[in-house]
Amino acid sequence: MRGEKRKRTLHMGDGIHPRNKYNQPPDFKALGEDYPALQLYLTSLGNGQVNLKWNEPSALRELTTALLHRDFNLNWTMPDDRLCPTLTNRLNYVHWIEDLILLSQSNYTSSNDHPISGIDIGTGASCIYPLLGHQLNQWHFIATDIDPISIEYAKKNVIANHLENAIQILHVKPDTIFPQDIPTNCLFSMCNPPFFDTMEEADRNPRADCTGSLNEMTTPGGEVEFIKKMINASLHLKTEGIKVRWYTSLIGRKSSLRPLLAALRSAGIHNMRTTEFLQGRTTRWGIAWSFTQDGLDAQDKSSYKVLAKRKEAKRRQRMEFVVSHLSSEQDGNTIAGCSSLDHVKARITESPSFLSALGTLNITNSSNTISLEFTSAKALEKWTGIVQIYEKDEGFQVSLEWKSGKRDLFWIIADKWKATIMLMVLSLKWILTFLINWLVIKSVVTSHKSTMSSRITKQILRSTVVIDEPKETAKKPKNKKQTKPIKKRRRFLEEARLERTKADNTSKNVKVLQKLTKTPQAQDLMKKILQQTQRM
Repeated sequence: MRGEKRKRTLHMGDGIHPRNKYNQPPDFKALGEDYPALQLYLTSLGNGQVNLKWNEPSALRELTTALLHRDFNLNWTMPDDRLCPTLTNRLNYVHWIEDLILLSQSNYTSSNDHPISGIDIGTGASCIYPLLGHQLNQWHFIATDIDPISIEYAKKNVIANHLENAIQILHVKPDTIFPQDIPTNCLFSMCNPPFFDTMEEADRNPRADCTGSLNEMTTPGGEVEFIKKMINASLHLKTEGIKVRWYTSLIGRKSSLRPLLAALRSAGIHNMRTTEFLQGRTTRWGIAWSFTQDGLDAQDKSSYKVLAKRKEAKRRQRMEFVVSHLSSEQDGNTIAGCSSLDHVKARITESPSFLSALGTLNITNSSNTISLEFTSAKALEKWTGIVQIYEKDEGFQVSLEWKSGKRDLFWIIADKWKATIMLMVLSLKWILTFLINWLVIKSVVTSHKSTMSSRITKQILRSTVVIDEPKETAKKPKNKKQTKPIKKRRRFLEEARLERTKADNTSKNVKVLQKLTKTPQAQDLMKKILQQTQRM
């Protein structure tokens, strides 16, 4: 159904960052004993096991409150009508920011000598990212929001934990992305933008948590337009000489990745990264970009590009197929194949597509194997590939393998080589069959002209359709006004009859051709032509 999401097989710790302390679910029973307010939302599973009532709206809020106090020594509260964060997701994002910082410097923990500051765009009432970032790594934050209620509760959470010197809460205008006063040691910005364009769109999403406010859930154009505004704002900061090392954002839909990556490329930004956060049935993505060269020397791009992982898994590395033996005793119906290893090699090296694409060629021969290593002729489209040919009982095993360079360009050429080896003879077969049919038909019809009707002879030699003259069955109308409708109807009936006659004659022609090609004269002629082709 439209809007539904396919359920994914659940795995414990699936996609959770290695440093995330919630790789394993908490002991709800022990947690409930320490925090009585959580007891109302726990249910017994039997065998002494306890789980959370996830369908209860307040269950997640009480769980987050308990975990923040127990594991991070944070006092935390928020209103019922605002989005309640899940700690596993939020920690994954924070740990990914840590990994990005490690691309720029050796340590992601802030200190007096090397302070680290970040910006949280749309911090919300929970102020969850600044609170976690400071408790884990002593980061300093500028946290912004456009909602007065969210600003009020975010300040309460900062004051309750005595973090006024580390976290600054700013109320900004709706069209403001980055605050005006950005510290010089700002290494990153982070954002959990509204995913949807309208509340109606959010309601159609079965996974959306619609307990959030309008500002938290929606923005004009959805998350794609919001992050595009962030990209433009980052370009503006660059022109002003303000250096934020890494700009990042969370993404709620995978379909948003491609347009955002395209927007970054069109803006001339080449240092960009994506990641995927998987927790149970919830999947989120992250996108980051930088105007620096940090991390660009990484060799394995699939390690930090979500789409690259899928592409790399689907890309071809090797293609194998078997070419049958071609013997002089083959009948007229089988002419595909090769007679030797050299015959297979010649099919490749003598094909026009190979000669036009070839740069250098190294050939290694052995008793039952031929190896060809070659490169492309064009310097800007450089690739290297290997062809190996083995002799087997059923024929010749051909292996085409990409080695390095432009993989997609190599496989375009490799597919042509396969067609040259496998289908070149097949195409010749169709050409020969066509010529044989004409030669056989012409000779047989000439020799048996006296026994065949002139109508069938004309159909075969001239490939024309013989149609009987239409009989005059309709009388001319006396009324001249009726002449045009009657002529139009007669024309329609005549065209329909002609189409039926043409179809019948075509069927007859096919049957005649099939009978003629099975005659002894046709078989002898086909064998002679096959013997000539085997010597080619």
